[in-house]
Amino acid sequence: TVSLCDSRIGAVATTGEAFVKDLSLDGGLAFWTWMSGDVDKLVLEGERIGVLKKDGTVFVKEGPLDAPWTEESWNIAQLVLEGTRIGVLTKDGTVFVKEGLLDAPWTEESWNIAQLVLEGSRIGVLTKDGTVFVKEGPLDAPWTEESWNIAQLVLESSRIGVLTKDGTVFVKEGPLNAPWVEETWGTTTFALSGDGIIVLNQSGTAFLKRGRLNALWWQLNGLAL
Repeated sequence: TVSLCDSRIGAVATTGEAFVKDLSLDGGLAFWTWMSGDVDKLVLEGERIGVLKKDGTVFVKEGPLDAPWTEESWNIAQLVLEGTRIGVLTKDGTVFVKEGLLDAPWTEESWNIAQLVLEGSRIGVLTKDGTVFVKEGPLDAPWTEESWNIAQLVLESSRIGVLTKDGTVFVKEGPLNAPWVEETWGTTTFALSGDGIIVLNQSGTAFLKRGRLNALWWQLNGLAL
């Protein structure tokens, strides 16, 4: 698998070996630097590098590629890095998030969770029964229930997108209590990027829209998500 941020690119080989290299100012690439072995997932965010090991242990480093690792947590199923926040979802479905230094204390956020999403000052969770909650601001901010019967949650800037279990995509923009806009149906997966929405329908065709939530769709021939 490959990971990318503004200044770095990383890859995990089929052997579980993780490598990262810095992107040069002229668009070239430096040499690969070995990060760790037995890696299940590599996450890049700014100057931070995080690895989720195959045994469920999480390590994060900050700064140069040869910076020392900080062991963050264990028994983890999902790792998310966003700004100075680190979020983890344990194998039993509990979410913890910390903010600031790598050795900052954890805040327990929620439980019975299937998916964790961090975006800016927002934290979003999808529960195992398909309910979506999002909070904004400090780690102890209150939750807002957003939707239910959901299979996928995406956060991007001030947008929240959900894919229902029956394949319908809804997106809202602005405050957490903004109204939903139904975007399309018959969808298997979708993504948000900037002001763009991209969906892959059940026949394998991808469509893209940019700008307003009610903008027109454009078919993307030959693209598979």
